[in-house]
Amino acid sequence: MPSLRVLLVDDHEPIRRGIRELLASHTNWSVCGEAADGIDAIEKNRQLVPDIVLMDISMPRMNGLEATRNILREFPHRKIVIITQNDPSVARTQAVAVGAKAVLTKDQLSRDLLSTVERVVESRDSDIVQPLHQHASANARELTRGGGTLGELIRDFDWANTPLGAIEAWPQSLKTVVRVLLTSRFAMWMGWGPELTFFYNDAYGRMSLGKKHPWALGKPSQQVWAEIWNDIGPRIQKVLDSGEATWDEALLLFLERSGYREVAPFNDEFYAHHWFEKEL
Repeated sequence: MPSLRVLLVDDHEPIRRGIRELLASHTNWSVCGEAADGIDAIEKNRQLVPDIVLMDISMPRMNGLEATRNILREFPHRKIVIITQNDPSVARTQAVAVGAKAVLTKDQLSRDLLSTVERVVESRDSDIVQPLHQHASANARELTRGGGTLGELIRDFDWANTPLGAIEAWPQSLKTVVRVLLTSRFAMWMGWGPELTFFYNDAYGRMSLGKKHPWALGKPSQQVWAEIWNDIGPRIQKVLDSGEATWDEALLLFLERSGYREVAPFNDEFYAHHWFEKEL
């Protein structure tokens, strides 16, 4: 592999030192610079023009996700790998959402860092690189094909740690509805299973979720919409009990999707298409 310049971003020097030692095993790889927060990372990226950025998430002043967005807005071909201590499934959805090429948890570094960096460097701009032991199954790829950003997020999500279990074990009825959801241009979400596990599509993420995207994916619906559950919970329960669709005209809901409470009026067309169905 040709010479590779790496920008290392983490607010803990011992972590940076450990990564430096791992990278040193490649004589033609070099750490061209280091940063301890997202703002410094953006500036060092401009100054040093690295080939790849290894980016922590939780840092002072600006976190790694926001720094990644800023870097890729200015340098869209820069390759960024998210490295974090966060929950793997959450970190993967966050990394995909901001345009990072791959994500590694810090307990994976000694095993997977070098191979992941190699594959990221060799990948095309459109590729999302997973650790070798985490390739999506053919079943998951087919289910999410053509589903945009949410297709990628659903494919890479750790569903085994939810009440729904791994995608391979999903009933055909759930796969069918997820496929309809992902390929629709209409803003849609649904809740499925005992916790009404939350699914949505790209249009809904842009229109309604705000800062709750991509965190909301795979969460219990009551947790996603806790601030309006007193309004929508009874409506959902009525559908689950009766099997009859429900809708409202000009319903005012007070949502917290942008870091503050805001009034969101939904008209009859929106709610005519927002219905909840239990599995037959």
